[in-house]
Amino acid sequence: MAMTPLSSSSSFRASPPHTLHQGDCVTLDSDETIYQVIGIDDSRDRCWVRRWPLERHGSPVFEISLQQVESNDQEALLERIKNA
Repeated sequence: MAMTPLSSSSSFRASPPHTLHQGDCVTLDSDETIYQVIGIDDSRDRCWVRRWPLERHGSPVFEISLQQVESNDQEALLERIKNA
């Protein structure tokens, strides 16, 4: 499995629409929960995500199709987290 390692410098960062990077926060087409992208495998059209913010003892990572990513508008997601 080719998974890109998580960078220690990952944080909220603006990215152009439809561009996904490690550390980005996203919502999925199945719900409005915020998830953090852990790794991306473009060749298999998959990515690994976990719930954000992290739970006290960590959040499980799971694999999804890139087509399930609904939004990666970093500014809007950061604003949602600030207002939560």
